[in-house]
Amino acid sequence: MTTHDQHQPAGYPAAPTTVLPTYDPTPTVPSGTALPLEQAAAVALAGDDLPPAEPAKPTASEAIASFTGYDELAVERTFGKDIVALGETTLAMRAVAMILIKRDQQLDDTRAYRAAMSMRFAEVMDLFTPEDDEGDPAAALSAVMGGKAPSA
Repeated sequence: MTTHDQHQPAGYPAAPTTVLPTYDPTPTVPSGTALPLEQAAAVALAGDDLPPAEPAKPTASEAIASFTGYDELAVERTFGKDIVALGETTLAMRAVAMILIKRDQQLDDTRAYRAAMSMRFAEVMDLFTPEDDEGDPAAALSAVMGGKAPSA
């Protein structure tokens, strides 16, 4: 063997070379457009004149009802009180927002707390669909507490 790229013993035929196609993670629509399949499906389902649908925002009472025991512990640990003891305060709404942010962005308690506390209150309220009765998400806290205000 005289060349560097010959690795076959004498008398054996050279191994065939196979060129494999490269993987493209963004397949195109069969029509040849450049839209990824997921985006093309969304356009086909939504129509040209509709904006993409946003995920539905829960009401504050729905968000509170979805709390797990771990969520309740996270609120108590970070705010120093449970959600009922926070009462109908802006901090209570921030506590609910913290849990939504924690779930949505998969953050730990500390980072979700910082995110909720850094938001303007109008941004916190925008995380919720208004309650049907009063249009005020803070009313959900009253509903959860059975209409009783916490004792000071």
